[in-house]
Amino acid sequence: MRFLRLSWGIILLSSLLLLILHPDMRWLVAMQLRLLYSSKDAYVILKHYLSGRSPEPAWFRERLDEVVQQHAQNYTIQLAWLVEKSRPTEVQLRPLLARFGNRPALLAHILRYDALARVRIRRPEEWAFTQPSQPVPGGYPTFPEPEHFASYDQIAAEGERLDPDNAYFSIMRAAGLFAVKRDDEAIAALVRASRKARWDDYAHEEAEARLLLWTTAFGRQPAISRYLNADVVLEGHFATVRAVARMVRYLAAQRERSGDQHGAAQLRMVMLRCARLMRVHSRSSIGAVVASAVVGTVISSPDVPRRQNETPEQYTKRTREHFLNVLRQLGRKEDAVWAQREFAAIDTASRILIEGFAPQRLLAMPLRLVRAWTINLLILALGLGTLVLWGVAALATRPRLYTSVIPYFLVLWALAVIGTAAILSPWADFPAQTTAILKFLWEASGDQPSFIAVPPIVLRVATAVITVFLLLMIVIAIMVIELLRGREPKAALLHGLRASGGTVAGLLVLLYLVSVRWTLYLETTWAQELVEMRQQPGRYCAKQLGESWPP
Repeated sequence: MRFLRLSWGIILLSSLLLLILHPDMRWLVAMQLRLLYSSKDAYVILKHYLSGRSPEPAWFRERLDEVVQQHAQNYTIQLAWLVEKSRPTEVQLRPLLARFGNRPALLAHILRYDALARVRIRRPEEWAFTQPSQPVPGGYPTFPEPEHFASYDQIAAEGERLDPDNAYFSIMRAAGLFAVKRDDEAIAALVRASRKARWDDYAHEEAEARLLLWTTAFGRQPAISRYLNADVVLEGHFATVRAVARMVRYLAAQRERSGDQHGAAQLRMVMLRCARLMRVHSRSSIGAVVASAVVGTVISSPDVPRRQNETPEQYTKRTREHFLNVLRQLGRKEDAVWAQREFAAIDTASRILIEGFAPQRLLAMPLRLVRAWTINLLILALGLGTLVLWGVAALATRPRLYTSVIPYFLVLWALAVIGTAAILSPWADFPAQTTAILKFLWEASGDQPSFIAVPPIVLRVATAVITVFLLLMIVIAIMVIELLRGREPKAALLHGLRASGGTVAGLLVLLYLVSVRWTLYLETTWAQELVEMRQQPGRYCAKQLGESWPP
């Protein structure tokens, strides 16, 4: 018996040391312990989905201010801070130019945010050949302020100089030129873009910057935080690219009407080559989707109106056939072969993205991870609750108390305290809210996540009931074992808890160790997948499906 006790003690001590000394486990255990009594970690993880629905706590902004001041020369942290503290249409990144103006990524960010409000194509020509089923925005024409355009064009030109192989800066420059009706210069910029080797809007850097700011301010973040933070990066510049495509469609149609068929075909081919660069190199799945939309816009023509009751797929097929026939009739057979190959690549890419980013596939890992965190927290709460009952039983078995009914009240009081603590503990909200947010990302049912409709008190009470119920099952199991050994009910309850409470708590520690190890495996696996998914989402989806991303 002594040997068994010694062995059990060694195993338990080793488990505790592993949880404390292993760096990754120590981080996970520390965060989960904090989640039991503090809502700070949960707020940081879910911040971008809770902001606007709950007031921002003072400690959050104060900590960010402190970190930003401590890292005044850190470009990434300064970028994240300027984006974080302002509304999207009010983000001002130009103050960073004095220190970091030689970074193409900073210039790309400025153009991306300018395209949200300051410099936009708002010309009626965009919608000259709009199908009757498509709504046409009103309020035209409006043009950028001269000083806004001048600054925008200067930054786009500098981006072309610093990053000469990147088509992004040339396309965004074309957008600004179209916005002020300098169409010939805009077309020249698109021609330059079509001859470049790649597309990179650097939007991925913003997600990485947010993560660095979060990590510096609040410590290491779980994979779910990386996933949610990356999702809030605005990509409004893709709307600008689509506006450029509409202007190209209009100008190509004007050339056709004036008899310049070759000029119209050439202009369309220029935009098609720009769209291919987006499809192949974009680090956003939206980029590949927009590339497909750009192609559909550019090859459409007033000569091929959409028929009544014609499906989008049928109309796309007919416009493609018409465009290819025009190229062949003009003797541009090589362009026709290239375009046909690109159409096939677009179809393959669209299918891969639809299948690869299907909710049931994409949400599988994060939902598994949320379940693992929930189990960790539940085991941890049960372990702490068992320790409380163990201590109460040790107190209740003292001679002065044992002969009265006080021990029963002490046990009931302990269970009530544990249940109240579970109701008040912020961890009760975290798993349910995170799961609801993940589902919300793939639903278009409304403007707010569905978890907002569930009162937090309901989630907390449910968690308290589950925790107390499982503790009662542990107590009943111990009591039944002691009754089978011939003890009276009071002795079975109190002496059983006193004798077995430590053992049960130790078993829960071992169970928690196994659970934490599994959670860390999921954390590591998904973190690696997130890196791959953010760098090349198309190739990531193709890999998951056992296919290749079309070149």
